[in-house]
Amino acid sequence: MKILLYVLSFCFVCSLTPTLEASHDIFFRGKTERALDIYFLPVNHPLQTPLNTLLTSLSIFRSPSSLRKEGFSVKEGHQLLMVAAHPAIQGYLIKKFSGKKHTKKENDNFLKRLKGAEKIRQAIQQHKCKHLVVPEKWIYSIDSRHSYRKYFLIVEDMDVYDWDDPKGELENLYYNMDIEILKELCTVLHAVGGCDAFPRNQPFTRSGKIAFVDTEHVGEKKDYFLIHIVPALNNDLQKYAIDLWAGLEEESRR
Repeated sequence: MKILLYVLSFCFVCSLTPTLEASHDIFFRGKTERALDIYFLPVNHPLQTPLNTLLTSLSIFRSPSSLRKEGFSVKEGHQLLMVAAHPAIQGYLIKKFSGKKHTKKENDNFLKRLKGAEKIRQAIQQHKCKHLVVPEKWIYSIDSRHSYRKYFLIVEDMDVYDWDDPKGELENLYYNMDIEILKELCTVLHAVGGCDAFPRNQPFTRSGKIAFVDTEHVGEKKDYFLIHIVPALNNDLQKYAIDLWAGLEEESRR
């Protein structure tokens, strides 16, 4: 009889295991993790196959050197962020913090970037801007369980000019910016409440548009337009930009 009860109890617990796992998934995941769910790379996206082959282990993202050993080219960004490219995913980049970054801080950072990109995209559409773009961004995971440091940020490569390029193309494009482009940039930055605005963070693409490649601080640092963008313009454009910004400020106070 005891053996029978034991067997029945074991079977009952086993039958509950998926439910218990699902409950754990719902109730024990952090708020940020749950918020990231809507940004997952679609299951039918063409990137799914190459990413499944490339991202087999979190260990390759311990450092830039470990990534390079796997055939990635890596640009080390601010605060331990690594921006990695690979021939198998041309047109896209992988962003991931090195192993020194705490998981929660990384997830919070990714969520800010995703929400920021969404906010800028909405502003671009609302103001019918023709010369501003923001890259598509998604979350990708290498497993189906919620284990340590599972998330990667996948972003569209916008093919931009580098501010540090010795030829100075980006510097020249800002210095002699088209009036219509400047008006759009000023309008959108004001509409979203600012961001980490620098020419290097909103560079020109090779197709002649300005790309918002850094969307972490959208809604913050409103004064950065006047502090960092305006000085990159020529004298005539500076006056135009300052007057335009002042007009938008006055209008927003009405």
